[in-house]
Amino acid sequence: MRHPYKEEKGLMKTAIAMLCILTLSGCASDGRALWTQTPSLHASECPKLTSDQEFALNLAQNMADEGRLHASLANLEGLPDSLGEVRLRKARVLRLLGSNEAEPLYRSLLGTCRAA
Repeated sequence: MRHPYKEEKGLMKTAIAMLCILTLSGCASDGRALWTQTPSLHASECPKLTSDQEFALNLAQNMADEGRLHASLANLEGLPDSLGEVRLRKARVLRLLGSNEAEPLYRSLLGTCRAA
């Protein structure tokens, strides 16, 4: 006759042993594996800006540096929102203006080439 208590005890020992092995294998890794993986092409490379777009971004940056934040934002509005650099600069200007509209722009950059 089998004793259910002994079977449960054996299963418990096996479960604890497996849990210990899994825990120790996690501790043995250096933790860099997730960070050192090559990011996807989509997330690692930003599209090349045209010379007109670069000029407009530089102009907007100069305006922001001079404290002309609304003029900078108006200049950025003429550029396509599909460009991560445009969304990043708009988010920075909106943040400096104290606008709540900056947060969704920052969030839209997650998973792109502009993510930190």
